[in-house]
Amino acid sequence: MGHGILLLLSLVLVISWKNFGKYAVEPITGAGVQEFQSTKGPMLKLSHSSKVVYEFCPQSYYLSRKLYLKPFIPMRWPLVIGVAFHELMNEMYTTCNFSYEFLRRGWKKHFMDAMEKEASAFSSTAGYEEHLQAGYILIATFYKFAKENGYLVRPMATEWTFEIVYQGFKIKGIIDLILQKDDGQVHILDFKTGWATISADKLAVHPQLTLYHWGVKQGMGITADRVGLFFPRKRSVLLSTRTESDHIQLLDEYVKVAESITKEDFHPELGQCAHCEMSKLCPFFKQSQAAVAQPIVPKPID
Repeated sequence: MGHGILLLLSLVLVISWKNFGKYAVEPITGAGVQEFQSTKGPMLKLSHSSKVVYEFCPQSYYLSRKLYLKPFIPMRWPLVIGVAFHELMNEMYTTCNFSYEFLRRGWKKHFMDAMEKEASAFSSTAGYEEHLQAGYILIATFYKFAKENGYLVRPMATEWTFEIVYQGFKIKGIIDLILQKDDGQVHILDFKTGWATISADKLAVHPQLTLYHWGVKQGMGITADRVGLFFPRKRSVLLSTRTESDHIQLLDEYVKVAESITKEDFHPELGQCAHCEMSKLCPFFKQSQAAVAQPIVPKPID
């Protein structure tokens, strides 16, 4: 009887921890007290990006995440390069083929796939060759820096997905890379393919990295030593640490957003319309324009 129970537990553990040759795990872990839950439809899911959109403008969240409206957006080459680079990194770390020739051979395919995926129906492809070549420079810069600094090693996980139940809703994320360095430290890394970096102060409170640190602790049972942003163009990795108090503070923010969404609070933030991709699809956009155009009437002087 005892052997049977042990065998059953072993099978459960094997099934729960899916190993695809890259230590990928996709847990759905119960955590926290079930305090509230929407009675309408499936359980609410929040990611870093959806939380950011809601905090930016609840109405924008409603249009994009509830109605699934998509505005027309011309081809954005930085996005294409970013998507292609992430896919190439995932393939390299999944196969553990750490040769420069592998990256060069794979770049064009991933670039073209990303261009097709991200392009709107009538987007212009002007600049294709220029940005294709820019990508070759990007991967050469990445490869040299990564090789010199010990980042070309078998990862613990790449493109690791977590989805964790917390207080009646789900928090989800996708982590670019989790690896253990030669010194034994576990690093959680997010690739950033743009030119801009951030200050040490902003890195220390970067909410996406805090979320990833919490997700790995909950889903893998690992407390990572470092979280960081990998800037291949700048030949740098900016590293920081996270604590339990950082987790608590961030989770409180998620709970507040989840409560507002559950109560269907989708009010517009009219001051954000000029910076919103959903503005042309938003019923409040004209109202915001009228408010901007409203002339200021000077008060009479007593």
